[in-house]
Amino acid sequence: MSKEALTQVFEPFFTTKEAGKGTGLGLSMVYGFTKQSGGNVTIYSELDEGTTVKLYLPRSSEHNDETVLGGTTSNIPVAQKGERILVVEDNADVRTLAVALLSDLGYEIAEAGSAEAALQVMENSAPIDLLLSDVILPGAMNGPDLAAEIERSGPTVKIVYMTGYAKEALNNHVGLDDHTHVTQKPFNKVGLANKIYSVLDEESGALNYPL
Repeated sequence: MSKEALTQVFEPFFTTKEAGKGTGLGLSMVYGFTKQSGGNVTIYSELDEGTTVKLYLPRSSEHNDETVLGGTTSNIPVAQKGERILVVEDNADVRTLAVALLSDLGYEIAEAGSAEAALQVMENSAPIDLLLSDVILPGAMNGPDLAAEIERSGPTVKIVYMTGYAKEALNNHVGLDDHTHVTQKPFNKVGLANKIYSVLDEESGALNYPL
């Protein structure tokens, strides 16, 4: 890539692809994940030759069999009534992880890789209690568009968004506000469990698990 592009590759929403072909979030998410983990990322590129990206992550100094993806297995809130969750994420690996974690917590799961596919799931399956959706999705609809469409159709569904960025970084692009429920990527079992439990439970008056 060009030197000019190289100076911007880690900026959110920067892309050299055609409109509609890329979100501009890939490398900036990598940068955010790496920094969040206490590491670093470097990139080297020669125009028309190729690009090398290197990730440097700190070595773990501890091993604990009670640790699951960054959180302990004790006191994790689980599904109370077999609530049904629709997971919408275009990255198959992230979607598979979310589905596996939530299934292990006792939730019934439906999944989709796009907003359009999610609406078809809504039409052809049992009602859902909560939508867990990536903010940025392929196609004409993003996560908030999907949530708005579901709300217009009538059912009362709780909404939690997944994103690799702070809500403030997305406000100007997708209209998230301070009252929006967001879980940060990369998520772990404990963090995801607490977030889902608290959102589902927020109107019941029961004690919420701390976030």
